[in-house]
Amino acid sequence: MADSKTRFSDKELAEFKELILKKIEKAEQDLELIKSAYTPVYDSGYSFNVPVQEAFDAFAPGDARRDASILDIIAWSNDTGAEYVEGYEHTGFYNRKYLPRKGDQNIGDQNLTNPNNYRSIRFADVLLMAAEALNRGGDEMIILYF
Repeated sequence: MADSKTRFSDKELAEFKELILKKIEKAEQDLELIKSAYTPVYDSGYSFNVPVQEAFDAFAPGDARRDASILDIIAWSNDTGAEYVEGYEHTGFYNRKYLPRKGDQNIGDQNLTNPNNYRSIRFADVLLMAAEALNRGGDEMIILYF
């Protein structure tokens, strides 16, 4: 049995090429959409209360909590091509939770105002709350511990 080869006309090849190029363009658009959904776009801000290298290193390699909590700005910049300016307390790291993001409702000075308020609690407050809760339970000996 002889091999028969199908030959396409120049017109058919041009139509096929146009179809393939459209599919590639659509795939590139879809990829950009997916990337934009998973790549946060940060707004400008200041670098106060930033993590230090020791905090970053305290996480085990591959610990998802580290990358969810701390942004390694140098690695992120290298991966995304984003530019940044070293801030006041530059350590190379930022608290992801408190980074201003584009589209946030930053009223006033968007560099200083973040809709995600910083919450802080002192250890002494925790001990006092524990003692008050235990006091309601009536165990005086454990209350003295606090």
